Amino acid sequence: MVNQRTKNGDTSFTQAWAEGPFGAWAEIGRDNMDAFLKASSIAAKSYGKISQKWLNFTQHSVEQGAEAAKAVMDCRTVQDAAEAQADFSREAFDRYVAETNEISELAAKAAGEAIAPLQKRLDDVVGQCMKSAS
Repeated sequence: MVNQRTKNGDTSFTQAWAEGPFGAWAEIGRDNMDAFLKASSIAAKSYGKISQKWLNFTQHSVEQGAEAAKAVMDCRTVQDAAEAQADFSREAFDRYVAETNEISELAAKAAGEAIAPLQKRLDDVVGQCMKSAS
């Protein structure tokens, strides 16, 4: 290990580095990276939940579409087929609106949760700057 003599006597180079201004900068960078990693982890988990919700919705929609097609094919008159198709279309539209509302709410919640570690880090840095300035 490289040693460096300091004003206070002998100490290791790494200790002098860590106790000097470079150590403070390294700590700031480390804290910034920790906040970024926390935010990224939250975002990735939320993206997985949202993707799974879309997948489940799509799968359910395909199944219901197949059931509706079978129901239309089983109709004996054109009028009955048109009514069955209209009913399916209304229900599918209502399900789509409800599902997209839920997913929008999940996305907004995820964005808020993911930004929280970054916001906290920013608040900490601003607080440190204000403290240093006074």
